[in-house]
Amino acid sequence: MNLKIFRSRDFISVVFWVWLLTFSLSALADQVVLYNVPSPYGLNWRTPHTLLKTVLRNHASGQSHEIGHVFVGLYCSNLGIAGQADVLTGMTSATDNSEDLLRDQGYGLGILFHNFDGRLNTEAEATFDIHSGVRSGRLSFMAFDVSKATCQRLLTYEMEYRQRGYDQNYGLPNRPLFGEGAGCSAYGVSFLEVAGIDTKLFFRHWGRYLHVPKRLIGGPLTGDFIPLVRILLNPLAMWAGPAEPYFPLGFWDPDRMHGYVGDVMRGAVEMPFGGETLRWGQANGLRMDARAIPTPVGPIFRN
Repeated sequence: MNLKIFRSRDFISVVFWVWLLTFSLSALADQVVLYNVPSPYGLNWRTPHTLLKTVLRNHASGQSHEIGHVFVGLYCSNLGIAGQADVLTGMTSATDNSEDLLRDQGYGLGILFHNFDGRLNTEAEATFDIHSGVRSGRLSFMAFDVSKATCQRLLTYEMEYRQRGYDQNYGLPNRPLFGEGAGCSAYGVSFLEVAGIDTKLFFRHWGRYLHVPKRLIGGPLTGDFIPLVRILLNPLAMWAGPAEPYFPLGFWDPDRMHGYVGDVMRGAVEMPFGGETLRWGQANGLRMDARAIPTPVGPIFRN
């Protein structure tokens, strides 16, 4: 963030950056922060039928981030002013043609595997949405203290991710460290992986794993045309059983990530390593100390 941005007439941006400066100075640590924006009314993943119904309800609400979103911030205290974000962004779609894919091309649940044109959120977009969430309570955050060496590795990762053009691919199952691009939550979690944090500790709280039935998948994966009404009007449409052909789908769920913060605040679950709970406006947050985790060495990407 340069001086011109800081002197912007946008009061929200000014207040946001003042808070970040204060937060980081009190923390006295380099940090990677995941900001979780839940979907407006939640997504019901119990069956394909309930999922589609809740996706349409969120879409009809007119609110932003209808399936949830995750932003990531990097605050490396040995660069610039302590607390200034060196990186504040997130993965998103560059164009949304999901309505055409579902209605006209019969993708059905194949939409869950589709690779969309992607881009990274601008700092201005992230700042606005994060501060809006702080005021409304539709936001939570998880700050991980990391070593200076680890923070530098994360800055290198973010730069190389852009330079290699991986930000041009956006999809729910995409694996960022394999050069496939990412969904928003996978992109955020990948920073923890690059930092050497064992993300398996969090998957049971943040992730989902589904067997998506082949009979409900249209598009390039199967060559079939699956009308939307086949799922929307069929309450008996279920995820695949063990004897049925399916495609596996594992992903990180922004709604579950947001819910995890609330669960920790209520004492329902414990953080895997030392930390504290925080409050920023109407937003709940966690701060976890990962500084003792050794900085990984060697190549960042696995492709």
